[in-house]
Amino acid sequence: YAREDHYPGEVDGYLMDEYSPVFPIGIDASVDPTAAFMGFPWFEREVLNLAKEAINGEALGKGDHPDLLFIGFSAMDWMIHDYGPHSQEVMDACIKLDRYMGNFMEFVDKTLGLENVMFVLTADHGGLPLPEYLVEKGGSGGRINQKHLAEAIEWIDEECEERFGKKLYHREGANYFLDHKRLKKANLMPDHIYEIVKKYLTNVDGVERVAIKDDILKSTDKDKTTLRLKNMIHIEKTPEIFPIVNPGYLFRGPYGTSHGSPYDYDTHVPLIFARTHFKPRVDTSPRATVDIAPTIAKYLSVDIPEYCDGSPIDL
Repeated sequence: YAREDHYPGEVDGYLMDEYSPVFPIGIDASVDPTAAFMGFPWFEREVLNLAKEAINGEALGKGDHPDLLFIGFSAMDWMIHDYGPHSQEVMDACIKLDRYMGNFMEFVDKTLGLENVMFVLTADHGGLPLPEYLVEKGGSGGRINQKHLAEAIEWIDEECEERFGKKLYHREGANYFLDHKRLKKANLMPDHIYEIVKKYLTNVDGVERVAIKDDILKSTDKDKTTLRLKNMIHIEKTPEIFPIVNPGYLFRGPYGTSHGSPYDYDTHVPLIFARTHFKPRVDTSPRATVDIAPTIAKYLSVDIPEYCDGSPIDL
């Protein structure tokens, strides 16, 4: 399914004298291969080898009570960030991971018997194809111009300081953490800062709107974007004011891709439960990764606490 190789927008971390992101990607002689290992499919193979050691070393599945083993394939995330999901590199990584997982399942079958194991597969997020690829296919997308963003941030700082004074917020990128004590002392409302941030950031191509954390938390809207933003927010750690990009846009540039938006391409992930006696079926109703814990609990006849997020899925 991969597109052509040497595609504009892919990260080139090998033989960089000339931009040439050509598969297969190597490791420069001057680079410590152990530091670069995370960005290659073989990292997943070693993670699964470690999982085998855990099964044997901890005698998992040998006792009277169920055991849980969590395995994270982080290299796939790394590679998709660098090359995009339609790249030659990621197609190769998917083929390799499929074989590695098959080998691991054969090991589990020989060690424990697949009839004694349930596999659960999911992901913590989706991701955006390279914006260059989206545009080529007739869609909309792009990269936030960092120079224009920096200018907008500078203008925000200058106007806020000129009108209201200094140190009323802490900024990380284009995210604003307000100092409520200073605002109160200056007899200012958060909206005073918000209106200035909104005025400049929404003039940056690719920034759809600027959001206020409290407004999202108090919102009664039931559209999926609002609900996703609500679930994303941490009451203390999320900035009070932050930008939301247009669909197809991202802050990362000039190469690679990322995630973190409330759109389908970032939030739609697989959720698979598999055991030898399960009959194949597809459930297209909306589910969430927080449904995994109560589903496993119900399957094991474990009481589900009332405070638990998520709902059990009938298997």
